[in-house]
Amino acid sequence: MILGIGFDLVEIERVSRIYKRSPRILQTFLTNKEKVYFDQIMNEHRKFEWLSGRFSAKEAAIKAISSGLGILIKFTDIEILYDELGRPTICLTDEIQSKLLFRVNWNLSITHTKTTAGAFVIIEKIL
Repeated sequence: MILGIGFDLVEIERVSRIYKRSPRILQTFLTNKEKVYFDQIMNEHRKFEWLSGRFSAKEAAIKAISSGLGILIKFTDIEILYDELGRPTICLTDEIQSKLLFRVNWNLSITHTKTTAGAFVIIEKIL
């Protein structure tokens, strides 16, 4: 059963400008594991493409969870990691996970063009 759907689209150049103006923005946006990964990316365009994808994915997740489940959530409550096949997956903090009254499955798709990053999230109740 689908509980929530979220979508977001962001221009990579906009995210790049925000970061260059205030690099500390990462503290309110990325988890520690995500910051480590971000710092390891050497190619500047790829770095901001990745960051834009994460921003878009977290925005889409927030839209899905707040519209579908009515839970308020911050960017750092969400961590986008990779599964064993290299697919991006959504992990929530224990605090947010404890607010869910049932188990859910997160479906995440992140895409990029040369100028734009987008993400789509579907939350399903596990029956």
